[in-house]
Amino acid sequence: MLKAGVTGASPELADKLQVDEGAAIVLLSRLCLSEGVPLAVQTSYLPHGLCHNLLQFVFRLESLYRVLTSAYGLPAVGAGQAIEAALA
Repeated sequence: MLKAGVTGASPELADKLQVDEGAAIVLLSRLCLSEGVPLAVQTSYLPHGLCHNLLQFVFRLESLYRVLTSAYGLPAVGAGQAIEAALA
């Protein structure tokens, strides 16, 4: 886990998550590896109101989607993805 915390929703994130601008959202940023080599940084944003205490879980050991389904009754029904290339 590179970063985990609660922050305020920017106008763009508020629109995408259908929350008010500045509303509390959970930010999870993880490093994805392939055979031990860094491959990508995956960042997830979730409305804090739907998943209080989400940060208590150890996502190095648990799947975010499994936790959302089992602990909060929130199965994944859709997601958005943006991929950007950058120099290392």
